Amino acid sequence: MYQDIPVKSLIEPTIYRSFEEAIVGSKQVSNLQKKLDHINGKTAIEYGFDGITLKLYFDSQFTLRVSIADKLIKWDVEKTINLEASRLDQNYTFIFPNGEKFKWGWDAVFSKFIGKQVAISTSDQYLFIFYRGGPEFMFSSLVNSENDTDHYLFLAEA
Repeated sequence: MYQDIPVKSLIEPTIYRSFEEAIVGSKQVSNLQKKLDHINGKTAIEYGFDGITLKLYFDSQFTLRVSIADKLIKWDVEKTINLEASRLDQNYTFIFPNGEKFKWGWDAVFSKFIGKQVAISTSDQYLFIFYRGGPEFMFSSLVNSENDTDHYLFLAEA
């Protein structure tokens, strides 16, 4: 069953006030990227998703956590302590401002990663993920255009 939700993008472009500020932002991303060594090229074994946060578990005993915070996609790689495979029990049809409808069958998308080698690449605003032999996906965040407290983590082919 799909629930219809009118949405708009929650991500706002990062605007740097100076070249120096852009360099600092770039260094922060670079420091985080070192954590990707724990999961890039490793096999995804399970996932948990609650609509706002995705936890993708790897055979390396590390977890990729992706969530929405401050109108940005936030992510981190952490040592797996508990494998929590709880999942949202609802699928959505997102209705964008231009009238386009997109059925977000998240389980079908995330399940494609299980049992496959995964790679992640990032920038200061976006997070991309793909599995061996598959397409590249980009994480995004959406907000209910009728209730700006309802946010949704979204993954679509880039």
